[in-house]
Amino acid sequence: MKNYGIIISALCMMACSGNKESYPPREIIPLYDNIAAYASLDSAGRARILADESPLLHDYLAVLDCNNLSDSLMMKISQSKPVEVFTPDVRQVFQSLDSLDLQLGHIIGASAHRGLNLGVNSFAAVVWGRPQSIVFVDSVMLIALNHYLGSDYPGYSGMPAYRTKNKTPQQLPYDMAESLVANAFPFEGGESPTLLNHILYDGALTFAKLELVKDATPNAALGLEAGELEWFDENEANVWRALVTGRLLYETSDFKIERIMLPAPSTDLVNPNSPGRAGRYVGYRIVQSYLKRHPETTLRHLLSPAFYNAENILAETGYKP
Repeated sequence: MKNYGIIISALCMMACSGNKESYPPREIIPLYDNIAAYASLDSAGRARILADESPLLHDYLAVLDCNNLSDSLMMKISQSKPVEVFTPDVRQVFQSLDSLDLQLGHIIGASAHRGLNLGVNSFAAVVWGRPQSIVFVDSVMLIALNHYLGSDYPGYSGMPAYRTKNKTPQQLPYDMAESLVANAFPFEGGESPTLLNHILYDGALTFAKLELVKDATPNAALGLEAGELEWFDENEANVWRALVTGRLLYETSDFKIERIMLPAPSTDLVNPNSPGRAGRYVGYRIVQSYLKRHPETTLRHLLSPAFYNAENILAETGYKP
């Protein structure tokens, strides 16, 4: 298996000022190590883990729908298949969490610098068999590293390529940033949010990642491969025309909105050749256009309903691909 590092080296298209900022790292506790080792320890070692890691273990167990932290429960989890299968591979891919600590520190520091309070105090790395890669329990962020073992990881072989392409260590800082921002500033679309509301919110999230992730690139912030971003750039006007002529911008059907916004093999409602998540790309471009007209706009405003729910927002953006 390839040994992936958390190295992202490219120019950021919209957040160059963020590359000059420097912030201290934030520790991500490798909780998976203690969980994996638990069954092999003597009673004193197990008691020490139960005492020292009790708050984080309670949060971890809450995600697994388990209650009542106990020695017998931890023995069972330590010997569970997800822990036994994934932990060695996590240790191989993430031989150190230092790079992640630095990336997380930059995200937290850059957020505070821009007036964003993300409201999360503790961070822990775990492994589990759940489909979620990042989960918040109160003010704790749990990061399942087994979801970032590389797009060619054998354990992902049954998954479609459009899902595995972003299951890499390089994508993890972007997912951490998006999860933290979305957790602090969740989408508030009212009773009948439209596709346009979602498009603008996702565009704001994309810009947030470009602002907060060190050395961020647009394609990674969008979750696109380079060729996919190139397709969107070349077909931007056609994508927009399809949304407008198809009367999709003010669509409120969850089913149709998800087909345009969520990861998928293609955005077939727009174009059968379009990569998935066309709505996110359009949102990113609209936000770019808006910021050219309103460069004083804060990140907090972009993430607020006052921006993505505004009635005349398209006219204010001046977006004309």
